[in-house]
Amino acid sequence: MSVDAEAIFYITKGIMTLEESRKLNDNRENLDLSLLIGVATDDQLYDQIKVEIDIFHKCNKIIEKEEKHNKHATFLLLVLFDRINNMFAYMFILFPIKDERVHKYIQFCLNHLSLVFTLTSKNNQKSE
Repeated sequence: MSVDAEAIFYITKGIMTLEESRKLNDNRENLDLSLLIGVATDDQLYDQIKVEIDIFHKCNKIIEKEEKHNKHATFLLLVLFDRINNMFAYMFILFPIKDERVHKYIQFCLNHLSLVFTLTSKNNQKSE
C-alpha cells in the first residue's frame, strides 16, 4: 500500500488531517534517516512507535465497524503491524533494552497477534 493510499484512508476516515498526514510522513522519513546515519535516539524511536500504535488502534476500530470486508483496509492493518514490529526490533537491536518498552511490545503483540494471523489467513485464502 503506497503512502498516498494510506494517507487517503487516514484523511477520509477522519483519523488525521492532510497536514497531520504530511507531518507523519516527514517524521517517518526523518527517523529513517536518523537511524541510517546513526543519530537517532531510543526516545525518538519509542515516541514514533507510540504514534504508530495509536494510528493502528484508530484504524482497527474503524475497520472493525465499517471496512471489515475491504481487503485494502485490512492490508493497511498488516502494514501498520509490520511497521510497529520492525520499529521495536530496531529499538531492541540498537539500544539498551528497557523493561517498560519490552512490556509495551509484549502487550501490543498479545493484544493483536490473533487479529494479524486472522487477517493474514484471510488474505492468503483470497489469493488462492
